[in-house]
Amino acid sequence: MDHIKSYWDNTPTPQKNILEIQALAEKKTSPVLMSIRKQLTIEIVSYSAFLLVYYDFFDGNKKPLSLNLLLVAAMLLLLIHNAVGYTLSKRPVLGENLLDNLRKKSLQIKQYAVVSISSKILAMAGIFSFFLGTGIQWNNARYTALAAIAGILCVQGYLLWRVWAARVKRMNTTIAELS
Repeated sequence: MDHIKSYWDNTPTPQKNILEIQALAEKKTSPVLMSIRKQLTIEIVSYSAFLLVYYDFFDGNKKPLSLNLLLVAAMLLLLIHNAVGYTLSKRPVLGENLLDNLRKKSLQIKQYAVVSISSKILAMAGIFSFFLGTGIQWNNARYTALAAIAGILCVQGYLLWRVWAARVKRMNTTIAELS
């Protein structure tokens, strides 16, 4: 750790005035934010397109109003979840020092991880409730397909949990190294 600190201390600081720094901040050219914005745009367009056509393509007009509202709520939950994630990524954490900032960001990430996992599970439950809600003649093959879909959702939930656990662990490791 000492060699990193000495390297940091010996690195020349580029001289920029406040206007140049503000111009850089306003560009919002962070590659991570750009990829999140791109993903958010694709998902907004996709979910919106789905909501525009589901009523005709997936017989929404033949389903009860409650299932239609459940599907729309599930899609809105996914959109809100993505927008909150982007906002969280974009907003800096302000504190007294780097370690305080990392601790605050770690707490935000942990809280958002719970929101992320639960909102994805709730949204998928809403979507599948719409598709499985009415009008299906159940037989062994369809029960098997339903079990396979439920298994896939469980695996996806577990993998999503592992992704978030790895992110939190990386953040906690960095905090521990700086402490």
